[in-house]
Amino acid sequence: MEKNKLPSIITYITIIGFIVALVLNNDKQGDDKRFNAFHLRQSLGLLILITVLSTLLRLLHLDTVNGILNLLYFIICILQIVGAANGEYKYVPYIGKKIDQTFGRLFE
Repeated sequence: MEKNKLPSIITYITIIGFIVALVLNNDKQGDDKRFNAFHLRQSLGLLILITVLSTLLRLLHLDTVNGILNLLYFIICILQIVGAANGEYKYVPYIGKKIDQTFGRLFE
């Protein structure tokens, strides 16, 4: 059976996409729910990290570094969207496993 990948894909497209994906995943069951919950957790961890780091860099007036961070965030989101579209449980590079450990079974 083919996974419903739409919530997993849109979760990486802004905070509004995350909220829509959360609502769409609410009535799912089984593999679809687990797959989408995985990507919701990865997206949430990435959103929290980028928000904290970006705020810190702005307070320190490191605008160039913040710009590079935002570009890196964009690239990671594209990679995660491609992984979700391919039906992969793809961790965010370097921090994805820690995100998964931190949030456990959140959204399932």
